[in-house]
Amino acid sequence: MNPTTPRHQATDREADAGREDVASPPDGLAAADGHTPALTPATPDQGAANPRRHVLGTAMFLKLVTPSKHSLDQPLALRDRFNELIGKALRGTESSRIVTDTGDGVAICFFGDPEEALQSALLLRGLLLQKYGHLLAVRIGLHLGPVRRVHDASQRISVVGDGINVAQRIMDFAQPNQIVVSRAFHDLMTRIMDNATGMFSALGPHLDKHLRSHEIHAVLERPSAPPPVAPANHTGFENTASFAALATLTPGAVADIEAELAASIGPLAKVLVSKALPRIVSARGLRDLLAISIPDPAARLLFTHPDRH
Repeated sequence: MNPTTPRHQATDREADAGREDVASPPDGLAAADGHTPALTPATPDQGAANPRRHVLGTAMFLKLVTPSKHSLDQPLALRDRFNELIGKALRGTESSRIVTDTGDGVAICFFGDPEEALQSALLLRGLLLQKYGHLLAVRIGLHLGPVRRVHDASQRISVVGDGINVAQRIMDFAQPNQIVVSRAFHDLMTRIMDNATGMFSALGPHLDKHLRSHEIHAVLERPSAPPPVAPANHTGFENTASFAALATLTPGAVADIEAELAASIGPLAKVLVSKALPRIVSARGLRDLLAISIPDPAARLLFTHPDRH
């Protein structure tokens, strides 16, 4: 198992993904008659009451990279193998994501824990390397941004928005079998994920074809060890929260903060609050930690300074 993968999330999924005796097509993947196998979206329960609203989601865009000798003679067979591995990598996330075949790649939007998207990307890369070595490769981009559910002509649910667009554009910067993430995704994960230290490598700003700059980070195959912490003279009280700070983090205050965050980013607020709570001791600290998830600067300022309402 990848050392960065939380055991409670990844053990069962990796075990299932390694099985070869799958009798039916993986969930979310189906072959259209007379066409290249297409991805049919799974519908998450979260936020379904207001499908027109933009909400915050984790967008993954991935594209198969094949050697030139395979480009013409067996594209359908390669696509089938790729779709099978995607299905295995996504197993266990059916209730919280939507998958869309864009024609030039696959877009997957996760509405639950952003860490699920990262672990799915790591699992897919691992499966490709394990089964095909460098004969097949994938480029993957991950971004945290606003998305919106829409229905296509066949009344299937799809996802559009800047979140998907950015994921696709930063995916273009990835090398074969490389996972790149946006600054928004990186900054949130390093705040809410226990083992994020040493997992990312900064690649700096990159300019896309629309002249939009993206600061991106690569997900390392083998996370580096965190730098050693310099010894300090402890009195035993440096990390003790004051009673005044602890008194602000009441259940009512947490509920209010979650409601305010949900007004800006949607149902993902509940997941982020639950992941942030073990890391902070005050209501102000909770607001400061979660504010990075709000894309709009004005809304972010109001969230961190509720007294200015």
